[in-house]
Amino acid sequence: MSSRDSVHTSTVDGTLSTPLAEDIFTLVDAQLTLLDEFLESADLAMTDTGDAVVLDALLSIFRILCYKQIHYGRTSLFLQDVESCIARANDYWRMGEKTNSMMQEVSEKRYAHLTWNTAKSKNNLSEWEITGNLVEKEASRLIDLLNSDAVQASQRAAIYIIQAIRQYDIPRELFSRHWEEDLTNNEVAKYIVTVYGDYLSCEIVRLSSFGQLRVKFCI
Repeated sequence: MSSRDSVHTSTVDGTLSTPLAEDIFTLVDAQLTLLDEFLESADLAMTDTGDAVVLDALLSIFRILCYKQIHYGRTSLFLQDVESCIARANDYWRMGEKTNSMMQEVSEKRYAHLTWNTAKSKNNLSEWEITGNLVEKEASRLIDLLNSDAVQASQRAAIYIIQAIRQYDIPRELFSRHWEEDLTNNEVAKYIVTVYGDYLSCEIVRLSSFGQLRVKFCI
């Protein structure tokens, strides 16, 4: 998943991404399916014991995803160049959306009989309601983490753009005698702006829209 070969470009809008989000949440969905099958086969569905198993399983899933994202999400293994940074930004944003969709599914469809979004004070909550609140908090924490990492991945692309600029001689002319005496028409500044412009024109389209935030700030 860390190689450049895994980055692909959408034929629809040119967005860069990898299969990371789909791979992870296919496994999560498989876990939930196995959980439901176990509850049915053990005749535990809609029982107190079964509800405890469900809530513990959901807590475990969200906490493991958080741990793995913290451990791997910002490493150079995934963020190797401009394209991989942009792809990961899109991946993490999609993972945040999938987490939100998953939480809606489990609270409104799979396990709608459990208490979600309770308005009671903490002192009046039952054990199941407290655990349900913890599940919601862990899901929210994961979404916040993924959104933050998406922004940081997009911003990190600027590092690789600056490195590309530094490979040329023109920026090194800044404040040199040649720059002061001969390059009197802002040639160096124009060059740097042109390089940034080239990246902006071809790379911004490859970033998806982060909700209400447009990631034009990334470079």
